[in-house]
Amino acid sequence: MTIKKKFFQLGFLAILIGLGLLSTSYGLLKLYYSSQGVICPLATQPLPTPAYYLTVDVAGAVNQPGVYQLSFDSRVAQAIEQAQGFSDQADQVFVQQQLNLADRLEDGAKLYIPFASERELQLANQNQSSVLQAEANLWQTDQLSSLSQDNLSSTKSSANLISINQASATTLDTLPGIGEKRAAKIIENRPYSKIEELVSKEVLSEGVFADLKELISL
Repeated sequence: MTIKKKFFQLGFLAILIGLGLLSTSYGLLKLYYSSQGVICPLATQPLPTPAYYLTVDVAGAVNQPGVYQLSFDSRVAQAIEQAQGFSDQADQVFVQQQLNLADRLEDGAKLYIPFASERELQLANQNQSSVLQAEANLWQTDQLSSLSQDNLSSTKSSANLISINQASATTLDTLPGIGEKRAAKIIENRPYSKIEELVSKEVLSEGVFADLKELISL
């Protein structure tokens, strides 16, 4: 046996003896602390569990709503499965058109499945709003039409009146009871702030004014 091999064997034996002594010492210390009702300070403490799970809240039209713990890579379909699947009252239009069962879940997420009755109520409210809006539009159209007719009538009436501030003597002469002299006098006393000034300025008598006041304007 060579010297090198002999030293190797002795070193290996020393390591085994050291490990044995260490194990024996640890066992004796643990036994001692246990007998004293104290946790051994050398005892190995368990490491915290890694975040391999996520927690989601599944609510609405499922058979078993609740908070579930799933693996970190879970999808929506697995959360629905944990909640015992969709209930008979689930909104199938939402499930088929808007819910993506392949979506990845996030920790702390809330997954809500609406009821079919909620869609029916929403549609009813939308229809009612549409009817009310249509009625409001119709009323507004009628009001605008009526206002336009009134304005048209007023415009036509004003267009047929003769202005005592702007009409010529020839035009004023066409009024009942107004001749060439009275037409000249009307022009002479201009301007007028109101048609009644024809009487107050003694241009016309009250009788003549009464006969033509519906035919004149300022």
